[in-house]
Amino acid sequence: VRSEPDTALLLALVTLALEGWSGAIVLLLARRRGISLADLGFRRPTSWSFVPLALLGAYGAMLAYGILILVLERTAGVDLSAINRGNSIPTDLPRTPLIWGTLALAVIVVGPIGEELFFRALVYRGLARYIGPGLAIVASGFAFALVHANLSVLLPFALVGITFAWVYRSSGSLWTTILAHAIFNGISFAFTLYGVSP
Repeated sequence: VRSEPDTALLLALVTLALEGWSGAIVLLLARRRGISLADLGFRRPTSWSFVPLALLGAYGAMLAYGILILVLERTAGVDLSAINRGNSIPTDLPRTPLIWGTLALAVIVVGPIGEELFFRALVYRGLARYIGPGLAIVASGFAFALVHANLSVLLPFALVGITFAWVYRSSGSLWTTILAHAIFNGISFAFTLYGVSP
């Protein structure tokens, strides 16, 4: 069904709309409560060096998880194939510029903005006031992982979410995590587009 161009385009548009809607909700709530864009984190970071730090943390989490899976499968003989699939974009979509361009926009631009607004500016900020910044970093990281609705990426995406929440707090800026998230997704998207398994 996904191989039909009309269905694939519809799925790409739905993905784009969902990603955009998550950020729009946060912006609407912030406006209603009188919270400025600067309060949400749209301000210059204390240092742009947090962007590569976020990427190192994200890829470090993915690498550590991959090594853990490999060690458990090889040394303990545990079958972890159910949680070893990743969270990639379906590769059976028609290769049209409109479909893949829409997906690129959703995954590389709109997704990072919407998800960072939702998980860092809303979830993390809200939780930090009630349970403190340390627990809020962890809780928002796991919330980020759970939304991806895939058991195989729960732990590594939780670590990525924790890293991004820490970077958001440390840099004082949502721009650092949006940029890191966009680069992270962009690299994964490029691997998917060119048929390489990341």
